[in-house]
Amino acid sequence: MQVLDQARQVSIGESLKRKEDARLITGSGSYVDDADFKRLAHASILRSPYAHATIRRIDISKALELPGVIDVVTGEDVKETTKPFPQAINLPIQDYCLAVGEVVYVGQPLAAVVARDRYVSEDALALIEVEYEPLDVIVDARSAVKEKKSAHLSLQESRVFHKVLSYGDVEQVFANATHVFRDAFTFESYSAMPLETFAIVADYNRSTGMLVIYDNCQFPLYAATSVSSALTIPSNKIRFVERDIGGGFGIKSMLPVYDVLLSVLSMRAGVPVKWVETRTEHMQASSHGTKRQYETEVAVDSKGKIMGLKVRAFEDVGAFLRRPGQTALVSCLRAFSGPYRFRTFEYDMNLVITNKCPAGPSRGNGKNHHAFLLERIIERVSNELKLDPLQIRLRNFIQPTEFPYLSVNGCLYDSGNYPEALRKASNVMKYDEFHSLQGKLKQEGRYVGIGFALTIDPAASSMAQDNFFHSESKKWGTSETASLHMDWMGNVTVALASVPQGQGHETVASAIVSDILGINTENITVFTGFDSARNIGTPTSGTYSSRFAPIGASAVALASKQIKSKLFRVASSILKTSETSLELSNGRITDVKNQKNSISLSELASIVYSGRPDQIPIQERSLDSIVTYTYPFGRNNTESLTNLASTYAYQAHAAIVEVDIETGGVKILHYATVDDSGKSLNKMIVEGQVHGGVFNGMAASMFECFVYDAEGQLLTSSFTDYLAPTALDVPNLEVHLMETPNPLLPLGAKGVGESGALGPQPAIINAIEDALRDFGVKISSSHVTPELIHKSIRNAGKQSSTS
Repeated sequence: MQVLDQARQVSIGESLKRKEDARLITGSGSYVDDADFKRLAHASILRSPYAHATIRRIDISKALELPGVIDVVTGEDVKETTKPFPQAINLPIQDYCLAVGEVVYVGQPLAAVVARDRYVSEDALALIEVEYEPLDVIVDARSAVKEKKSAHLSLQESRVFHKVLSYGDVEQVFANATHVFRDAFTFESYSAMPLETFAIVADYNRSTGMLVIYDNCQFPLYAATSVSSALTIPSNKIRFVERDIGGGFGIKSMLPVYDVLLSVLSMRAGVPVKWVETRTEHMQASSHGTKRQYETEVAVDSKGKIMGLKVRAFEDVGAFLRRPGQTALVSCLRAFSGPYRFRTFEYDMNLVITNKCPAGPSRGNGKNHHAFLLERIIERVSNELKLDPLQIRLRNFIQPTEFPYLSVNGCLYDSGNYPEALRKASNVMKYDEFHSLQGKLKQEGRYVGIGFALTIDPAASSMAQDNFFHSESKKWGTSETASLHMDWMGNVTVALASVPQGQGHETVASAIVSDILGINTENITVFTGFDSARNIGTPTSGTYSSRFAPIGASAVALASKQIKSKLFRVASSILKTSETSLELSNGRITDVKNQKNSISLSELASIVYSGRPDQIPIQERSLDSIVTYTYPFGRNNTESLTNLASTYAYQAHAAIVEVDIETGGVKILHYATVDDSGKSLNKMIVEGQVHGGVFNGMAASMFECFVYDAEGQLLTSSFTDYLAPTALDVPNLEVHLMETPNPLLPLGAKGVGESGALGPQPAIINAIEDALRDFGVKISSSHVTPELIHKSIRNAGKQSSTS
């Protein structure tokens, strides 16, 4: 792919060099830890070593006596000055920024020390004396439901939400089906591992009552709402500043509990207070992706056509039900049937609180769970009926002529060509020749297999997801704001509310403005980061749910078009010609009927700001545009019939693996993906997002997994045990792009940030099962280890010898 320079007028879709990279890869970025304040104090946090216990006593006296210590704060202190965080469902539990009376997971904050430097604050933690009384621990969601056990003293049981949704005549479909296959699967917990951990500086000004929070939250206006509520401070007295952010991946939306804590510390100490999370703290207590256990039934006819699906899901959300982590369980409803045409299903949802780290989003936020489930189910059906895995998918796909396709639960798939994407992926892998090669290699004692998956990424989600938990909720839609200003010299500044973490928003926004306004990208400045005192946003502003391309970029495009429209109105008056005969290119507006009749943008902009009244009305003397774009979801009368996403991108994934049957080791020999994220706003960036997503999915399938013991102790709390892969651990990725633009959006772009993460787990595990078909190995987990595979081979061998 040819990568182009930006120092010119550019077009949307070009593979442009990223404007951000000059500072980001040379160490010139500005992060929270770079912040320098006068009288800056530092905080450290004492955390619980128990998964569940009552707090009988906390003695902070020795810590307060340590020279350099400014303050020590406990749960009882914050209980007096803050409100608990509301849970996503009304529950009788108190969730403060520090534990009050009871600890419910290992790593839960108990107390915080403020000192003149970080070394003193860390030393002071060792001087705090805490007496605990251990309680029973809940670590398995399904067992907790069946045994009606509780992870909090104030809860009667750990299942805090149960709802069954049904579409179509489920019982009749299953009664008439030729085959009904039952199975169980587990999607294991893992999380994003951004290079930069949580980091916050809170600065409260007692004289003005203004609270300024410098953090790396990817969802800052949501955080502002939480902080305002907890501290009872009006939102106009809270300023959030986000600089460069060293990776987000969803987990950086879970900072509000620490934002409140640092704010309390600053308010008490009267100085700015800084805290930067250690890697162990991050892995132990930031947030984890949810673990989900499934019980499934699928009804099919004799040819493998899916007639209906029953899914019972047990969602382990950890110790608290904090927003937005609770949405993972319902996010699958954006595309419950995936790329397939079945219109009958039952979804039995169970939210379970356990004594683990509270759950939060992690690149996919439940979409990856469901994509894994669907692709594993269809692979099992293929194996049971001895049908080709590609043919059974092609037989069940929604066809290109059926778009826009309305799912049975009201979600509107915009466009796509699933059969073509899967065929392209199979051709790349030379599928027609593979089985012959597989047989030859088996004779040499080598076991290779091939696996496919086609996954849907329903992106830019609607806030209406909250309605499944609160029938009275009025939340709906999603929106994003962009602000543009052209000065009197024709230069443009852009302020985004999208809070990027390295996705290339500055580059894409510059290209959109350059294309629409016909100016050189050097004349366009996109402000870095987000500052609520400068950037205008909405409650849904931020980067998550693959939403910048469909929502944020649409706001930029519409704001650019508003300025262009005003420029044309003024130019039409000055050039004495109609607006319809004008064109804008390379910094000039020209009359197409008379090429000599033209005016430069710099001259025109000067007239707008300082021209005579006969040239420009006094009330129009500005070139500013603020646009908040809201996707036209529509609204249904019932919660069970609602469009929950703005766009429906998809990817076909294909993997060839080799399994060492002596050790259980797996090596990926070839991996390819075909991505359709609609109109590409920058092809290089799209490929980069696909690479990053696939890497995350590969990591989750073979390397990364949170493991707890029966006492709720996290066994994978460092990179010694939690195996975060490097580029050397994964193969080169082959990416192919398709484009079926979304006809419902201004630019036709769909989400892409999370798409790549949804397909690797099912594709790789399908390939492993294919390699071990002779042994009859079945894998039910989303995460495989050499031990699991070796044990599966051994167990399958024992079963075959006794049968």
